[in-house]
Amino acid sequence: MGKKVFVAGANGFIGARVCAGLAAGGYDVSALVLPGSDKGVISGLVRGFIEGDLLDPGGVSRIGRALTGDGTGLLISLAGSVDYHHDYETSKRFNVDTARGFMDIAVLLKKEGILKKTVFCGSVSSRGFFEREPEAGTLIDEGTDLYKKGLSVYCDVKREAEDLVMEACSNKGVPAVIVEPGSLVGGIKGRATTTNVKLIANIMKGLPVLSGGASYASAGTVAGGIVLALENGKPGGRYLLGGENMSMKDFALLVRSVARQFGMKVPRLPVMRLTSGFAGMLSAMRVMINRQQALLGSAFHYIDSSKAGREIGYHHSREDLIRGITETLDYLKNK
Repeated sequence: MGKKVFVAGANGFIGARVCAGLAAGGYDVSALVLPGSDKGVISGLVRGFIEGDLLDPGGVSRIGRALTGDGTGLLISLAGSVDYHHDYETSKRFNVDTARGFMDIAVLLKKEGILKKTVFCGSVSSRGFFEREPEAGTLIDEGTDLYKKGLSVYCDVKREAEDLVMEACSNKGVPAVIVEPGSLVGGIKGRATTTNVKLIANIMKGLPVLSGGASYASAGTVAGGIVLALENGKPGGRYLLGGENMSMKDFALLVRSVARQFGMKVPRLPVMRLTSGFAGMLSAMRVMINRQQALLGSAFHYIDSSKAGREIGYHHSREDLIRGITETLDYLKNK
């Protein structure tokens, strides 16, 4: 399939881990970074850097020409934002407009006859969510569609971005694969982070958690799944890369259990859970959380990753999750 691969969002939280996995697999990586951004996290993992911005049409053309001249036929996009504080237009710019720029590059390489495969990292949020805890065995899979437009800015922009990718796949013949990770858990890479770092910090302070749940997944294991999708994913296919399906309260209990094993002080207070109504009231008062966090933190994203297991070889264990929690606690301990 060729070993030259271009990675957008390479120096982000998950991007640095994907670059490490690609380097270990013998891939020749070109990393897209914003002009002037820190390259230290991945400097030893990539062959070279391409400075550019997916939001700049002229920059997108330059990136496309550089990849054409280099004969790069594999593309991975990890660009995007997971910040729930953004309004719709800002979040759309970071998630949908960057996806459009990335797919413009893919279309250009397709026309030049060198594109082999594109992997786009979306989010399970694009499928919507269970508004109450689902019955045992009820999970979100690739065929599930609970999405309702207008409920969540984050869900909306992730849905739009993935629809844009699938349109390029269907109408322009781009061999695209979409991966949808669960709720990422892991230590800090450079200056990038995830919402679960703050969640774990709050758990260790004894603050209450929200009433929802998620598929908590080790960032390292998900990064490995993205590499597997590049190697084994079927164009036009989607793969959910989940982890351990559990309520936020049970996740908090696991975090505290892992912390005790490392001799860290754990709050004496029991793990308290905020109901969705109370969480909504706090968000309206702008205390602790905003509306997006209250909505998604009280919802459930329980994932079935069996298709990813069958078709690309993705597997996630409780040990993987504990490793991700340990990485985060280690960062918080030494911060």
